[in-house]
Amino acid sequence: MPNTNESDSFKKLGDESSNAKGTELLMAVDIGNSTVVVGLFDGPRLVRRMLFASQKGGSYRDYGILLRLELAQMADVIIRNMVICSVVPELTGEWKKLASEEYQASVYEVNALSDLGLSFKVDDPSFIGPDLIANAFAAWKMFNHHCIIIDLGTATTLQVVSREGRFEGGIIVPGLELSLKSLGQGASLLKSIELERPTELIGTNTRESILSGVVNGHVYMLKGFVQELQDDYPNAKVLLTGGLAASIKDLLDAGFVHDPDLTLQGLYLAFQELKTKGL
Repeated sequence: MPNTNESDSFKKLGDESSNAKGTELLMAVDIGNSTVVVGLFDGPRLVRRMLFASQKGGSYRDYGILLRLELAQMADVIIRNMVICSVVPELTGEWKKLASEEYQASVYEVNALSDLGLSFKVDDPSFIGPDLIANAFAAWKMFNHHCIIIDLGTATTLQVVSREGRFEGGIIVPGLELSLKSLGQGASLLKSIELERPTELIGTNTRESILSGVVNGHVYMLKGFVQELQDDYPNAKVLLTGGLAASIKDLLDAGFVHDPDLTLQGLYLAFQELKTKGL
């Protein structure tokens, strides 16, 4: 049992009464394999963005403490709703506990079975990652146009959503850091290196050669996929998001629009949709 001082220091943000004065914010949580991204929305405006490591053994109390440290300078914050997308089931449960135990907040979970109005070309959409659903919904609602969405994280994914809101399907390849790591683990003479932008196309040492192969290879791959997809979806908008997107965005064409908060925006829009429907 915690002592009295620890208990007092862990006073719940959600303990405010219904008549409490303060700013009510929506908490959007994108739980990925490497990172948990948390966004706070004041209406449609994203006012705070926080990053935490995805700790497979982490508890809701661990994340609660981290959130408190991050939000210590934000006065009078009230959280009554949390919207989540997650590709890490064991952490999904912990964040739901956090919503309940620390904020007394309602939880809205976004996945392929959520009633968002999206339709699917595939027979069984349940295999589609919840983060991809959030991305697709954001693109559809924000642009009302064919969209190719590239999300660079642990894996790099490409997905297509039509102007009619149909999820057409996707492509999944190993991500940039995963590719670098696999080379270091699988080849005895190649050491693992940190992800950086290559300075030359043709490397003059092992490190530069690997960086060029992985990073430039990723860029050419994405350009090739997009060119082929735009034959089937003319003038499709190309959106670039994910934690590693910033590392290659300058190597891509101007037509690739970088939106680092696309998933969070999708969660906000999904929350509005689900709340309107009373779900």
